[in-house]
Amino acid sequence: MSHKIDPIEIDTIVCPAREDGFKSAFLDEKAWWAVRISPNAISKLRYIAMYEVAPVSAIRWAGKIQSIKPYEDTSK
Repeated sequence: MSHKIDPIEIDTIVCPAREDGFKSAFLDEKAWWAVRISPNAISKLRYIAMYEVAPVSAIRWAGKIQSIKPYEDTSK
């Protein structure tokens, strides 16, 4: 059964990743880069979850967001 979710309730962003990417960046450096996020959502986000793409196709890691900063000169 699905139900409509009020966007104000969303506090987690799920990002796709390959195993080597999330191990080196997410686990080793405790960072993730170049994610496009609506400016309205940034203040609401508290957690990040890493979805490992095929062949695993599962959320493998999650963590609390410490900060969100602009990525270089992009809108990410």
